This record gives sequence, structure tokens and C-alpha cells, in this order.
Amino acid sequence: MIALRSGVAVVAAALVFLCAFHPPWDAAVGLDQSWQIGLTEAHLHALQFGTDIVFTYGPLGYLIMGAANQETYTAMLACSIAIALLCAGLVLSSAARSSSIAGELIFASTLMIVFAASRGQLLYVIVAAWTLGAFRDKKPAPLAALALGLFSGISSLAKFEFALAAGAGGFLLFAVRVVSARRSGAGTQGHLVEFLSFLAGFLGAYGFAFAGLDYGTPVSLALAAILLLSATLVRWVRSIDGRVGGSIALASALLLALSPSCRAFTIASLQISSGYSSALSAEGDPVLVVLALCCAVLLGLLIVANLRAVTLPVAIALAVAIFVSFKEGFVREDSHVIGFFLITVLVAGAVARFSAGRRLFAINLTCVLPLLLALNVVAQRFGYPDLAATPFSVATLSDDASGVARAISVQPGDVARTFAYNLAPDRLPAGARLEIGTQTAEALPSETSAVAANDLRWDPEPVFQAYQVDTAALDDLNASHLEQRGAARILYAWDTIDGRYPFWDQPAAYEALLCRYRVDDAVSSPVSTQGGMEMLLLSRTLPRCGRPRAGAARDYAWDQEIPIGRPAAGLTFANVSIRYSPVGLLMKTFFRIPPVYVTAEGAGDVTYRFLAETAGDGVLVSPFPQTLLDVKHILQRTGQSPAIRSFSIHSEAPYLYEPEVTVRFEAVPYR
Repeated sequence: MIALRSGVAVVAAALVFLCAFHPPWDAAVGLDQSWQIGLTEAHLHALQFGTDIVFTYGPLGYLIMGAANQETYTAMLACSIAIALLCAGLVLSSAARSSSIAGELIFASTLMIVFAASRGQLLYVIVAAWTLGAFRDKKPAPLAALALGLFSGISSLAKFEFALAAGAGGFLLFAVRVVSARRSGAGTQGHLVEFLSFLAGFLGAYGFAFAGLDYGTPVSLALAAILLLSATLVRWVRSIDGRVGGSIALASALLLALSPSCRAFTIASLQISSGYSSALSAEGDPVLVVLALCCAVLLGLLIVANLRAVTLPVAIALAVAIFVSFKEGFVREDSHVIGFFLITVLVAGAVARFSAGRRLFAINLTCVLPLLLALNVVAQRFGYPDLAATPFSVATLSDDASGVARAISVQPGDVARTFAYNLAPDRLPAGARLEIGTQTAEALPSETSAVAANDLRWDPEPVFQAYQVDTAALDDLNASHLEQRGAARILYAWDTIDGRYPFWDQPAAYEALLCRYRVDDAVSSPVSTQGGMEMLLLSRTLPRCGRPRAGAARDYAWDQEIPIGRPAAGLTFANVSIRYSPVGLLMKTFFRIPPVYVTAEGAGDVTYRFLAETAGDGVLVSPFPQTLLDVKHILQRTGQSPAIRSFSIHSEAPYLYEPEVTVRFEAVPYR
């Protein structure tokens, strides 16, 4: 029986490894590909996350979602192999603890299905790690808690979503264990040390990458050493109270995590997460939402049925990961929704492995199969293959095995040639490239692939994808960069997403652009590329805009016409304050906010999507460019740009906002 269990475990672990391994991403031209290239470029240019750059991925994000080039391919490959080995290790470790081969087979099967579609995202690994069983026992496990904290903190440096899911979930997991121990009278000291160990590990690992830049490498290494020593050696040194060691570890971790760049990165990332529910919301098929809620209820029933084995603290931690995946997927209701169904399947499989007895096994299997069917239906709806069959296909697994071999045997020269070939559409004409030379440059609003394609000296706005600027604080961050030390050259394209108006994506930053940059007339050849770059801008020695003159604020109802009045000899901005109602705040926190739209009358009566949280920074209303040529006229003060006489603001759900919006016009004259 032991030999059979061992054999099954080894085979299952090998299959999970093949499904979890994915070769590094290739570079390409495009919207999503550009932020992947941006992660790689940020690493190669040694940009400091938190001050130089902010995105939903962190300083290690390039390892799992960056675009591979000859300098990063080896590290990205090693990361993918490490994740795949960790997934296989989860299966082996789980099998060694389990008394149910059937439950382990369900767990391994769900892991294969999940990793076949998820590229081994670390969030799924963390969820699986929570289900290992170390924290189902009542006995404290401070070393396991420290290890989980360290792993979660490191993963958070890859994607901020991991910090929300792993940090909040782990905090609740160990906090509830402390409370449960106190209520049962079992003593809380050991569980308190466990709690402190997790926090120290998480905060220390999360802050370490930033502290090295802020404090210097020797200081950050010393703090990390204090953390590890105080959190681990107290177990063997009986004369030291475990709470003392845990407190020392937590203090050193806080010093690492509260470094200036780490604090700035956390605050800015929270801003991106906060604005995500409104700025990037996109409604899809409501059937998907109903299906997701049904799956959540079914998964909840499954956890309740196995609560004695799973324990309440672990169940609460898993619920956090499920909510985060729901929030991320269903704000836009695009292919990201698959992540939620992957999480539900993985958690269901993990719970099923705890089943003891035929009755519970039957209940678990009855719950897992509908969840698997739902995942399969949703995946095929978004163009994925039959995920239920893919991991078990001999042909697929043989392809995966050969894919591992090919990825390991790739030569740097092959990567370099692929990188150059894929980015060729964004190569600039020789004259433009020569004009830029070694000066700093960036690409707006999002085509970072042009920076890599032309090997430019990248100096981006902190939030380097303009469509991600979804709060006023992020807009001000980018505006300050352009005003104080913006790149000498900007490759600009008249472009945006989701039916927005390009100059309203980051209004304060674009005001700085209009005031501090001009068209570079020294370039004789056209700047346009196949990838979409259309204009080369040059930083002005002195800004051309004078001191703003603000008018009086006035309240308007939704759908009411808001007249602009006589346009000033310069730029006119409308500071629009849109406030959420209590219901709107709840919707924004737990789901999403339907889009807000603005109709501009007088220039063709065009309607654009409107970002409520950045509109207070002042959106451009006069002149009102609608083509790249119009933008050129404004920058050079030549020709006429279209004008509008008024605008009105609409919402499909006005009850989510206060009944009136406040508008204040601001005139910015030319010098």
C-alpha cells in the first residue's frame, strides 16, 4: 500500500511539474505586451519601484510576466522551473501526510488543470501551500508560519495582488488561530509566536528588495539576518521567550517594509487597486456573474462539509484568496474571469484531499465535478482548449516535456534574434533614432515596446501605462514627474482604451505635457511606426503656460448641459468633482462601478468614457483635439483645433453617486 501510494505520488508530481512549467514570454508589439516589456525594461534600467516606477506588478514581476530578452531569459527560466518544482513538491508533501489516495488524486488532478491554464501564477501556489495541513493542527508551527510569510512576501514582489491575497489571508489565518487558542484555554503563547513569525516573514521579504536601495545593502542584510535569527533560534534557546524573538523579528521586518521606496510602492499600488473597480470596469455577460456566485456557494458548502478537517482559520484565509480572484476577474469580465474559476477548482481539490470516509469523499466529488465543468465552459467561451482533457492528454504532456527541453536548450543568440524580429514594427526611422541619441525617452500612452525596439534610455512616468492612472494621486505622481524631470523626448500616439478620450486618461499629466513639450521639427523623416507611434516630442527649456485662473464652482445635475462659455486664449480645463454615494462605495469595494460617460456638444456631439476619480484634476475642454493633427496644432500654436460649446455627464446608475456634480473651470493662458 505504501509503495502504491509512493508511486502514485511520484507520477502525479511529475505530471504537475509538466503542467506548471511554462517557458518565458516572448517580446511583442501591443498593449499588454508593452507592460510586459516595461517590467523587463524597469529591471534592466535599474529603476526603483515605488519612486521611479509603479505598476500592478513589483520588482520581481519580470520573472513571471516580463518579456524575455537575452539578459533576462535565464533568470525567468529558472523562476519557471522553481515554481514547477514547488508545485510538484506540494503534491509529494501532501501525499506523505494523506490517508486517502483518492483524495490525493483529486488534488493532483485539479493542480494539473489549474497550472495548464495559469502559467504557474504564484497566487495559486500560495493557495495550495495554505492547504498543506501544517495549519490545520492545533499545535503551533512558527517555522512553517515564517516560511509561508517569507514565500508570500517574495511573491508579493512579483504582483501586488499576492500582497492583498496572501497578506490579508495569512494575517486572518494566524490571528484566528490565536483567538481560537485563547477561547479553548489551550494557551496562546505558541500561536502568538506563530502569528509574529508570519508577519515578520511577510513584511521582511516584502520590504527587503526596497530596503537595499534606501538603506544600503549592508544595513538591509543585517536587518534580514536579525529577522531570521530571532525568528528561528528561539525555538532551540529555551532561555529566550518566543514572544521576545518574534517581536525582535517583527521590528526588523517593519524597518525593512517601512523604507521610503517600499512605502511609496505600497501606497501607489493601493491607489491602482482602489481605482481599478471604476476606471477599468467593463460589463460582460451577466450569466458569468451568476455562474461565479453559484460556484462560490457550492465551494462554501464543500468547505463547511469538511470544516472539521480544514479548520475555520484556513477556511477564512482561503475565502480571502477567492474574493481577490473574483474582484480581479469580474471588474472587466474578460478572460481574467477564468482566474476565479481556477481558484475555486484548486481550493475544491485541496479540500477534497482532506476527506476521510466514503460519505465525505462522495460529497466532495459531487462538488468538484460541477466546479470543473463550470471552469471548462468558461475557458472554452474565451477560446481556451478543453482544460479538463488537456492535462491528461498524452500528446499534450509529451509537448510539455519537449517544451521544457526546448526552453532549457535555448541559446542567448536565439533569444536576441527573436526579440529584435518581434519588435521590428516599432523600429523608428534612422533620422528619428539619430535625433534621440542618448537622451532620455519614454513612450505615451502605453507603447513601451517602442523603447525596447529602439534601445532607448528609458525614463518613464511612474505609472508608465497611462490607462492605469485611475486616481488623482496617481495622476499627480505622473504630472510631477513631467514637470520636474520628464524625459527629454516622448514618443507619442493618439490612443487610449475602452472608448475614452485620450487627454482625459491622466489629465494633470497631459496638462504638463501640453505646457512643457513641443513637436520636434528637427526630424525630417516621419516618426510613425507599424506599432502605432506617431509623433516625437521635445522637452521645452521653459514652460509656455502661465498661472492658472480659476472660476467659481457650480453644481450641476446628471445629464444637465454644462456650458463652457467663451474659450480663453490658451487652455481651458474643467475640474469635475463626482462623489460616490454610500451604495456606490460598497459597490466599488466589493464589485465594480458601471462606466460614466461624457457627451461633448459642438464638435460632432461625441461621447467618451469618463474617469470620475481623476476628473477633479481638470480635464481639457478647450481646445478639444480629436486627431493627432489637432494635437500638433495645439503644441505648435498653429492652425485651428475643434471646439465644443458644452458637455453633459451621464451614468447608467446615478444612484451610485451624489445627485449633483461640482464643476469649476480653469483657464491656463500661454506666456
